[in-house]
Amino acid sequence: MNVGQTPGESAPQRFLVTRQDIAKFSTAIGYPMPAGARAPAPVMFYLTMGMARGRILTREQLGVDGLPAEETALGGRFMAAGTEVWFHEDLAVGDVVTVRQKILDDTRKTGRHGDFRLVTVQREYVGEDGRLVIDERYTRVVR
Repeated sequence: MNVGQTPGESAPQRFLVTRQDIAKFSTAIGYPMPAGARAPAPVMFYLTMGMARGRILTREQLGVDGLPAEETALGGRFMAAGTEVWFHEDLAVGDVVTVRQKILDDTRKTGRHGDFRLVTVQREYVGEDGRLVIDERYTRVVR
């Protein structure tokens, strides 16, 4: 944990949005690469920053669910329960974005198949000048 970091908060990750990154993502989703020096990124491009969090993994390092086999951020294996995203600005080539992530809620529950947790995480995508570009909150079921 970094100095000034609270429990449940991970170290901020900084990303430069490049033409090559947008081109790779665009090709993967079948979206034409936009033209121009400040070409806009496809809407869901932000996920490449939030999910990567500074790591590049091979297929062998992923579990059957496509998540890192060594994922420890939430304490176990998990599945999606809900996501909300607020877009305040578009991302484009040349943007420098810092992704901050913290756990907002961690509630323990008992269901028909045993104990589980509902964990709500917030990711904030902040521009170089401090403006909030994207605010994402997602809930996961953790076993």
